[in-house]
Amino acid sequence: MLQAASQAQLYVTQAYDTYGIWHGSAGPMQRFQSTASEGAPWVPVRWQNSQDRVSKDGSMTFPLDIFPAGELRVRTASQTPSSLDAIVIQAGGIDVRIPWTLLQVTDPSELRVLHDDRRTPGRETRFSEGVALTVAVGDVVLTTPRYRWTPWQQAPATTEREKPTLAALRQIMSTLPN
Repeated sequence: MLQAASQAQLYVTQAYDTYGIWHGSAGPMQRFQSTASEGAPWVPVRWQNSQDRVSKDGSMTFPLDIFPAGELRVRTASQTPSSLDAIVIQAGGIDVRIPWTLLQVTDPSELRVLHDDRRTPGRETRFSEGVALTVAVGDVVLTTPRYRWTPWQQAPATTEREKPTLAALRQIMSTLPN
């Protein structure tokens, strides 16, 4: 959901919500699998990174840690680009870039997605028929046709590049003792 010109929130249907998957704190409606649904209820994408716990000697406590993974960075075409930009607003439209992980895609080269059987200790996957996107802007809700990409056996060609922060990292590293 694009909430303002500078912020957006990625939501997921309850069946696909993986909050608490590794910590045993997920609810019964979270199925961790591709399940046909009417969508609702929608929940913000977030990750549970740890649980409330106490050190073995009882002297320290560690709180529950939740990362709001679905808070997406938005920029306009006139702003400086960043690899963190998930949504780019341009005169001709909106570009959306969402990492495979946030779409529950476990292996994009084989179109494999999370499709877990919660009764087993492991995590299962299955072949996906593709991804559809629902975009809500105010009272207008648009759903795209399902997009299915071509599987690949060899990684796509890439171009190596240095990110702008590399110079700052080099400078800091040069001050560290050997």
